[in-house]
Amino acid sequence: MSSSKQAVTSFQLFALMSRSVIAVGLLGVARDVTEIGKQDGWIATLLCGALISILIGFLVMLCHRFPQRSLVEMIEYTLGHRVSTILAFVYGAYYFGMTAMITRELIEIISTWFLDKTPFWVIMAAGIIPVIYIAVKGIHCVVRFVEVVFMLSLPFLILILMGIPYFESINMMPIGGVGAKNIILSMEKVLFAFSGYEIFLFFNPYIGERKNIRKMVVGAGLFTTIIYTMVVLVQILFFGYEELQFLLYTVMKYFRSFEVPIIGRLELVFIFFWSAALCSTLCINLFLSGMAFGKGLSWGKKQGKATYLILGIAAGVVSLVPANIKSVLNILTWFGYTNVVVGMIIPFLVLLLSYRKKVKGGEIIDESV
Repeated sequence: MSSSKQAVTSFQLFALMSRSVIAVGLLGVARDVTEIGKQDGWIATLLCGALISILIGFLVMLCHRFPQRSLVEMIEYTLGHRVSTILAFVYGAYYFGMTAMITRELIEIISTWFLDKTPFWVIMAAGIIPVIYIAVKGIHCVVRFVEVVFMLSLPFLILILMGIPYFESINMMPIGGVGAKNIILSMEKVLFAFSGYEIFLFFNPYIGERKNIRKMVVGAGLFTTIIYTMVVLVQILFFGYEELQFLLYTVMKYFRSFEVPIIGRLELVFIFFWSAALCSTLCINLFLSGMAFGKGLSWGKKQGKATYLILGIAAGVVSLVPANIKSVLNILTWFGYTNVVVGMIIPFLVLLLSYRKKVKGGEIIDESV
């Protein structure tokens, strides 16, 4: 592989994985997982994240079997050109839908907390235009932007612990009291929050330090597991699981519940970091949508740039369609279920079928050609 193609370093891969997973789900994951898991919702979050990390470890095997192929190209090698074309459009539509709904989520937050008098389409344009610009500039620009935003987001780890003086340990008691069955059932509620872990399969051919792939992607999975578990546990300790069921944006309410000297209103600081983080997630999803559609249409580089422009504008328009935030959350829930197919079932099927092909020089050889 040429050095020019090695656009993603180990740390950038870690940042891409983390920023793709930690996104919209952060705002309401505590409410969702405690609906069934109650005070043990944090245990369900921890177990779900651990299972996802194990899954990621297995999917890394695809990267080693196809060192120079993206996921769509892997599908073409194992399932044929026609199937790969169909699934390329499926992935393109999935990431396009995610781009649109995440854009709407960003609009809702900014409109609610900052610009309540500003029309939605103005906020949408202000958010989607820079995202389109970054996607059009290509993978180098995308990964560097995500890397910078990831670094800027790290203070969140400190902010989330600011409520320690107000924690009530009784809110998490008794540990394990809901029973194993309810803990397992509540894992489904947190599944959407972990959507996005499969993106490293699309960036696979651009990863330079290949010996570190497993370490970085599994590490990112464990990192996001720790973040989500900490977020859920902190809010259980602060609110109690009963109160969480009546809150829409639980993290926002948490930061709004107390003030810190010098910093003042923590929710405004959080919105700043979260909005930047969400823009990076938008860049990833728009870029992957364009990549998938481009593979399906067999377009070149010039057509690919036009694809990002068209998809970005279309995503902005579609983001204005849902009537309210409840509709958006319902749609995102269905995207969470869809991720089970595009993130788990299809990649695992490709992995299993890849063993029917012979490997030569680190690359799969199709004997049927």
